Amino acid sequence: MIHSTVRHQTIASSILLLLAIGTAMIWVSKGREHHYPDAPNGQFNCLSYTPRSRSDHPTEADTRNQIAIDMRQLSARTRCVRTYSVMNGLDEVPIVARKLGMKVLLGIWIGRGDDANELEIRHAIEIANANRDVIEAIIVGNEVLLRREQEAPALSAMMQRVHDATQLPVTYADVWDFWLKNPSMAEHASFVTIHILPYWDDIPISIEHAMEHVDQIYKKIQNKFPGKPIYVGETGWPSAGRQREAAAPSLVNEARFTREFIEFANAHALPNNFIEAYDQPWKKAQEGTVGGYWGLYDVDGNEKFPLTGVVVEDAQWWHGLATGSATAAFIVLIAWLKRQRSTLLLTTYALAGFILGTALLLQWHYWLISNRNWQEWACALVWGVACNIVFVGALVPRSTYGKWGSLLLTGAEAVLLFGLSYINLGLVFDARYRDFPTMFLLLPTVALVINRLINCPDESIRSNIHPLYRSVFCCWMLISSVVIAWIEKLTNVQAISWCICCLLLAWAILPRLRSLRASHAQAQI
Repeated sequence: MIHSTVRHQTIASSILLLLAIGTAMIWVSKGREHHYPDAPNGQFNCLSYTPRSRSDHPTEADTRNQIAIDMRQLSARTRCVRTYSVMNGLDEVPIVARKLGMKVLLGIWIGRGDDANELEIRHAIEIANANRDVIEAIIVGNEVLLRREQEAPALSAMMQRVHDATQLPVTYADVWDFWLKNPSMAEHASFVTIHILPYWDDIPISIEHAMEHVDQIYKKIQNKFPGKPIYVGETGWPSAGRQREAAAPSLVNEARFTREFIEFANAHALPNNFIEAYDQPWKKAQEGTVGGYWGLYDVDGNEKFPLTGVVVEDAQWWHGLATGSATAAFIVLIAWLKRQRSTLLLTTYALAGFILGTALLLQWHYWLISNRNWQEWACALVWGVACNIVFVGALVPRSTYGKWGSLLLTGAEAVLLFGLSYINLGLVFDARYRDFPTMFLLLPTVALVINRLINCPDESIRSNIHPLYRSVFCCWMLISSVVIAWIEKLTNVQAISWCICCLLLAWAILPRLRSLRASHAQAQI
């Protein structure tokens, strides 16, 4: 591997040992038990509800059938659901709710189109008047000001119209600071409905300070609207997706927020609605990975975490260690059969195999939660395979490549560099909904760093990629990594880990100045 000298193998195996320990610790940490306050009654005041579906456009018949199944399950956790529209079969919710003894916060979806808004309002008025016994209130619009699709006076007029037509309580729901910017809307609302989502706030709040933030915001809104009832229309925490500053999505963080919020709401008699009942993978198209994973249940209706007892990120955490060990054993067996039986060499093979196996399973989990369509699956697979080929290729003796092996490595390196440049372009200019696929980049980065430490820098990426192209790439990695770190802040562990990998990779392939001069001279001949 790389060179046969003991010194080189020792350097390689030492670095690989550190990486193997790191990947093993990732899996072990997923199995660590976390203890948070129990929620013994397991009851929620109200839950945001959209029928579970993997499609962003389910048929109306499918929606109606799914509502009965979902509501029956949710009735064990809450006596109330909040909807966001009355179209496409969702007018069935009040009918099913009556049969189960549940209440409904009836949502009217308001967007930019006047015709669509008119249809929603008319249908909502009809449904509300026909189901007055189960409708607790009507929510006229959700985060419309946030999306800049209507102005406050228009929304106020809609609220007044719905109230006059139904004589039921009405409100409008938006992120808390939009109520502060448009206080006049409270005159037309029966109560003020605010969203407090610490993860999504302009200044993201870490899970450790989430309840303190909820308390502060609720009191701020109370002070702004004295005497007006305040209702928390959405609060929750995502279980997967990209970190925002110190706010990190994870299953254990979602469980912690959920349990602590139930305890907090009960202690302060805080009227609230929790977002949301089910994961909605189709939302990833609008909000990135994180948008699909706010549910208490997954899209198949399985409870994601218990409300009492210990919580672990992944109950099957040992699969990662098992996969790594099996991969290591397989590679060592092949080396042994090929009579490469040096203890140090076999150790190096075993470490590389363990890293590859553990990383492949992490990569697969990432693919499952992040990809939204077949195009993203195709691009992610091509880039991921390229990363792994470079990891293996950078640790294999150059003499073993052959013509086709050299072409394969050159192509893999080109895909790696192009894909990485594109990812960083998005993270610099449109970062809000983009993830950090660090586990893909980590492997080729470490392999190329080892390669550079052992070989001469001009051979640190041993393919036919032009030194000038590598230099341009390295400059972009330097600039983009600094910008990403500045945007995401040092508290974002995911972002900083990604930037470190980018900088190390750039250093590992950065050609010497004499290589550039030689390339320039050759071009002039």
